[in-house]
Amino acid sequence: MTGFNVTAHGNICEIVDLEFDTTGQKGGDAGHGGVAVLRLKNDGSGCNSVVVRNRHGREVLNIESVRGFTVEIMAEGDWELSGLEDGIIELARRIKRERKKLRWAREAKADEA
Repeated sequence: MTGFNVTAHGNICEIVDLEFDTTGQKGGDAGHGGVAVLRLKNDGSGCNSVVVRNRHGREVLNIESVRGFTVEIMAEGDWELSGLEDGIIELARRIKRERKKLRWAREAKADEA
């Protein structure tokens, strides 16, 4: 891909690495537009299963005792690429916000003790 690539590593070895790779927008739909791939990589430590669910929440694939894997989510088309990018950004914002809430709750609980 010729757009850009971003890789984020966890600060401990058991964390899954995240990678976002894209061509950038190309002015079209799937097959003619941009492509983006979100990869979740695990080197084999700390994770022992991969579960895939359909849009109704039903499990369609369950691989247990997995050691080292890469899961790829691909978006094809400019609109889909933008949606994947926006979704990742919003997810990161929400994770940050919820982590702060948990930290504040723990600190408040510790202050009460």
